[in-house]
Amino acid sequence: MQKLHREQPFVMGKPAKEALGEGSSEEMLLIQGIIDVFFEEGDGIVLLDYKTDRVKELQELVKRYKAQLDLYQEAIERAMGRKVKEKLIYSFCLNSVIHV
Repeated sequence: MQKLHREQPFVMGKPAKEALGEGSSEEMLLIQGIIDVFFEEGDGIVLLDYKTDRVKELQELVKRYKAQLDLYQEAIERAMGRKVKEKLIYSFCLNSVIHV
């Protein structure tokens, strides 16, 4: 059985050095956002993010948004206690889905 979650807000704390990928500060940063869609399947969670950017190739979206989806994955896994098995971006411009 699948359970769908839409426009799910989240807030999580993360050390600055982890969130920014540089420095050595242990100061906690507050990260917040809204996850477009994720759904639960028997063997894990699928995360889907919609993008309206005008691009020529799907890989442009992966370059721009991989870090964002990684944060969404961490937020979901912390909140749900389950692993995200798949991260997807849907491009409205290209009418296509790409695995991240």
